[in-house]
Amino acid sequence: PPPVIYHYTTVAGAYGIITSGELWLTKIQCLSDRSEFRLAQEAFRNVLPGLKSGFHDPSKSDLLDRAGKQLCSFNETNICVASFCENGDLLSQWRGYSDGGVGIALGFNTQVLRRLIMGSRFALWKCQYSPQVHVEMAQHLGGIFLKSIDACKPILNSDAWRKCQEDLLGRFNTTFL
Repeated sequence: PPPVIYHYTTVAGAYGIITSGELWLTKIQCLSDRSEFRLAQEAFRNVLPGLKSGFHDPSKSDLLDRAGKQLCSFNETNICVASFCENGDLLSQWRGYSDGGVGIALGFNTQVLRRLIMGSRFALWKCQYSPQVHVEMAQHLGGIFLKSIDACKPILNSDAWRKCQEDLLGRFNTTFL
């Protein structure tokens, strides 16, 4: 990210952030535009047929199907975000996050933010809006998942393989989220 990123908010919101020294996060289910998370789910579901077309292993196909089906369960997952923008004066942001055009874009030093989140469960990620990038990311995640299956399957007996499948799905979930 650039050296400074901006958080657009109302005057009252900026006052609260400055006086408390806190920036509160919002659950993704409560965002004004919740479509981003649904787009990620749809992108993965849409690439599933292509991922499955390259092999004829029923256990791999089953695991991919299970990964795709469980995406709906993520809708209630406790993921919280704070939104930032690379541009400190963007009309669309003023319209969306200020009070009738009256608001503040608070600038945050990205190096300081990175230090603050180091070792925590927080991350600083750039939001991707391109549908093509969504597809590429979903294909990449699916490819990693398939390679993980291939790496584990040959070395395990059937009992260990069943446990490994659950572990792989858990790691897929974490990576997807």
